[in-house]
Amino acid sequence: MIVDPTPRPADTMAAVTAKMGGDMSDIENPQVAPAEHDSTDSVDALVVGATVAGLTAARDLAMRGYRVLVIDEAAQAGGAAAAAELPSGASDFDAAPFTDPDGDVAKLCEELGLDLKIPATLRSQLLLGAKRLPVPLFSLLGIPASPLASEVASIVGWSGAVRAYLDRLMPVLKIGRYDNLEHLVGKRMGRRVAERMLRPTVRARLGVEAGGVDIDETIPALNNAITKAGSLSGAVAMLVEQAAHDSDAFERGIAGGTNRLVTALVESITEYHGRTRLGTRIDIAERDDQGWLLTLTDGSLLRAQTLMYAETDMQRIDRVALEVPTSQLAAAPDVREVLPVASDVHAVTRASLLWPEKSEQAAEVVLLQYAADEKIPESEYLAKARDDAQRVLGVDLEPTAARLLAAPRYRIAPAASDRHAATVHVLEPEAQLSDTVKTAREAAAAVRREDFAVPGVSWAQQVNEELQEDE
Repeated sequence: MIVDPTPRPADTMAAVTAKMGGDMSDIENPQVAPAEHDSTDSVDALVVGATVAGLTAARDLAMRGYRVLVIDEAAQAGGAAAAAELPSGASDFDAAPFTDPDGDVAKLCEELGLDLKIPATLRSQLLLGAKRLPVPLFSLLGIPASPLASEVASIVGWSGAVRAYLDRLMPVLKIGRYDNLEHLVGKRMGRRVAERMLRPTVRARLGVEAGGVDIDETIPALNNAITKAGSLSGAVAMLVEQAAHDSDAFERGIAGGTNRLVTALVESITEYHGRTRLGTRIDIAERDDQGWLLTLTDGSLLRAQTLMYAETDMQRIDRVALEVPTSQLAAAPDVREVLPVASDVHAVTRASLLWPEKSEQAAEVVLLQYAADEKIPESEYLAKARDDAQRVLGVDLEPTAARLLAAPRYRIAPAASDRHAATVHVLEPEAQLSDTVKTAREAAAAVRREDFAVPGVSWAQQVNEELQEDE
């Protein structure tokens, strides 16, 4: 086990010196005894939210010797990456492949002993009225690189394609940057491209509405590409071409499903003596000079020196998994997913086609994605999912099993979110798995630096140097 030599904040310098028997200036790696506590359960770090982000940050702390507890209101860890337990076996609720430009997911998977795999090269379709139309190959989040291509015209009409082509003739910003993605696309390529191509693709890929997408956060290279290319479509063409020659931009998946990452993270946290508690949440949170005193919904008390919160409210998505006999899908389109335009169902994915190793089974998994709706009872939701899958795929279906994963609705206690918001380490949700892993590991490093390092102590400098190497 790797033990982080930095002392816990409850151990003041005087107390640490006394425990070590005097002057510590020549000691490189002193082992600090835990501070004495009352009968209240005590941890160094409490992580609220057993999402991939929360679990990754918790593991990074636990493997360095911190006492870590992860809690979640849900009965199952993983958030959107949780497993749909079906008769044919576990399947991801979110089966979408991911890109890993900086290798963050690959590095974490290597540490956990997980293998990566390549998805099938299948097209996606847009459902426009009763027509299923292929998503143009040369596009980025639905933004076309060639506005006059026949595939684009089939979606937006020739008048819409000509309007989109005007982007090539419009001047671009020479000073400043574009901020909102939907505003940018609508202004430069017109309403039809924004409504029929951008919006459904963003909903399916990112789980949010296009109007809420910040360009620099989601496609950080886009602004510079627009400046170089002189147009939005030219910038998309440039980025698509770069991705085609960049092996790190290829889509990947985790062998066995992304839910295997969740399981491996929980197992690793336990191996490093961390803990997870599901089906509970914070009822009262108060901060004092020792950190946090928390009351959980079961009445138990918990003291934590630092508090991390894996935020989930930005991505409010409900997912439904249907297990369907393979024979019923024989006449369905052989596509990875269908993205309805202007519909409350955002995407219908045939997971068994996306990942070829599942295609030989007697049953297939069909996944549906919706904006979260707390008003629909679960039984009605599952029936609605079957009807939507039939309509979108164009076949009659009688699922043998159905599972719902409702959007995480975890709320941190008001006292923590309002009065002490600045002292809570917040893990913002990310649209891409690679960004989620990177952000979580950076957050764990920030906790070590800001909450546990003691300035002026020799081993604190070692920690800072280690963090610089990690980053």
